[in-house]
Amino acid sequence: MGQLGLPIKFDDYAVFESYFPASNQDVLKFLTELISEKYYSPSCWLWGVNSSGKSHLLQSVCQRLRGNAIYLPMDELINEDPSLLADLASRKFICVDDIHLCAGKNHWELALFDLFNRLIELQSTLLVSSLHAPKINDFCLPDLTSRFSQYSVYKLKSMSDEDCKSALQLRANQRGLILPDDTVNYMLTHKQRDMKILYDFLDKLDTESLAAKRKLTVPFLKSVMNDLD
Repeated sequence: MGQLGLPIKFDDYAVFESYFPASNQDVLKFLTELISEKYYSPSCWLWGVNSSGKSHLLQSVCQRLRGNAIYLPMDELINEDPSLLADLASRKFICVDDIHLCAGKNHWELALFDLFNRLIELQSTLLVSSLHAPKINDFCLPDLTSRFSQYSVYKLKSMSDEDCKSALQLRANQRGLILPDDTVNYMLTHKQRDMKILYDFLDKLDTESLAAKRKLTVPFLKSVMNDLD
């Protein structure tokens, strides 16, 4: 299968088992059924604000399918030659994260359009994420917008405070940690409400609690936050 000659690092929490769907159960159901080959769709467009879980879902698809899928984070690849897409059509799923970064860049738009057409011929799927719905992206190539708009489009809804709390506790449980209610409430009160930042901080707590042999109590959390300041 086609290989990507660049090192791409996955977030270690980005698996379906650690994804808390909240109000996005329909997206999760669609993706899990799609990759289990219950049906075929040429593409799926996920959109929503930063840290709404788009990258988590795309990486989860790739983690589940291993060699049958590949993850392409455009924030890391946008300055590369788009010819890197040429050998990837043999994968069943191509997952392009932050595709909106390609808008206005003709060489990338043409490469994506060509990839889309080749994947359709092979009955493979192009999964993408964006900050915007397909028709809002400023693609110079109208046919590209048209293609994506024909198929599955999902907006990821932002999580409530209770959803954030449950997501963090699920993530902690995946790491073998106990994150009490008072501790996670303190986190949500004193840290930026951005799931990427909160997950990264939880990883830091995991490392520090292991080193100090401490539980994730509010006093311990305060001490770690003070050290970071």
